[in-house]
Amino acid sequence: MTRQQFFRRALPALGLLILAVSITGLAALYYVCRLWNSPKGKSYTPAQETRELIQAAFHPEQLFPGQTRINILCMGLDRNWTNHDLPYSRGTRTDTMMVVSLDLPSQRAWVLSVPRDLRVEIPRHGFNKINDAYCLGGVDLVRATVDQFLGIHMDYYVLVKLGAVQHFVDAINGITVDVEKDMDYDDNWGQLHIHLKQGVQHLNGEQVEGYMRFRHDAESDIGRMRRQQQTLKAVLAKLQSPAVAFRVPKLIAAFNQSIQTDLTRDQILGLANMFHQVRPEDVITETIPGRDVMLGGISYLEPLERRRKILVDWLLRGEETAANRLTTVKVLNGCNSRKTTTWVLQQLADQEFRVIYAGRASEKRLITRIEGRGRHPDAAQRVATALQVEAGSQWERDQEDPVVTVIVGQDQVIRAQTEGPT
Repeated sequence: MTRQQFFRRALPALGLLILAVSITGLAALYYVCRLWNSPKGKSYTPAQETRELIQAAFHPEQLFPGQTRINILCMGLDRNWTNHDLPYSRGTRTDTMMVVSLDLPSQRAWVLSVPRDLRVEIPRHGFNKINDAYCLGGVDLVRATVDQFLGIHMDYYVLVKLGAVQHFVDAINGITVDVEKDMDYDDNWGQLHIHLKQGVQHLNGEQVEGYMRFRHDAESDIGRMRRQQQTLKAVLAKLQSPAVAFRVPKLIAAFNQSIQTDLTRDQILGLANMFHQVRPEDVITETIPGRDVMLGGISYLEPLERRRKILVDWLLRGEETAANRLTTVKVLNGCNSRKTTTWVLQQLADQEFRVIYAGRASEKRLITRIEGRGRHPDAAQRVATALQVEAGSQWERDQEDPVVTVIVGQDQVIRAQTEGPT
């Protein structure tokens, strides 16, 4: 029996075995992928493979020497079609672009989406849409363009080839998605047919690709990127299911067919091990905003520079105070002390929150209360940490920037007296 035949038979059992020793099914995928698809001509040495597995499983940080945070540029290619309805990739653009930032010590993850129509300077080619960089110079030019635009180095890249979404989603037997509204669109030339009904439902690969690519509504590309982020979290949730271990062969095939990356397989295994417990709802996602402009008869998205810098500092550099600059805090006097309320306003302003005095509270409070709304509930915890109180349990999720309400209580009077200026 050849080694390839052995692993083909042993894949389900190996997946369960690795799960049993607390390595996820996703890690199992990449471990088996390495064993099954080692370079031709390389001798198979079990001792060496075991050492590499142990390093990735127990010392994954050693696979990224000198790095505590890595930024991975993820790109998805658009489709072109011949007159005979055959897809091809030459001359295609990047249809999707995201930067995934991973903090290795804390094992936290952030995703920053880059709109395809952003007007940026492409090195040696002048200003153009950012999705043109790939057809002008491939992966290297895209990386150089993104590095220059964001002002931060991309450590690694992942290129998702044509049909990858369908292959991956079908390989994990579909995902459950809350489709936000009815979607009906047909593009015969682009071979794109989207027919989805509103509601929670199980989608196959073709349906998921349509859901991610749909942008024929008022939100256009912004809504499309939000749905891509939503789908990314749904796939992450499905990959954490133990049942994925049984679908390792199909995942390996999808990976080999659809992914190009400069991450080594050991590094992928190490990342899978480090981040396998990250919950999808804890992955913070944002999009670089812009305003529509028309130049030379072409529609562009002009990036909003101030917000771009804040998002890069927060999501890619890990500066928490940058997130505070996106959070509005309304402060209510619930302690009958304007002096204390003013002191609280100053404490929050020092942490770079956007603070507003909202007057007296309807009732007096002993303990400061914090509540709010927005797409980032962790904003309430950052405010609570700044004031050394417990965050409130009331949070209304929506798609806007966080707005936190603070009702100042008597506990802040005591803090102001002990910590404030005399």
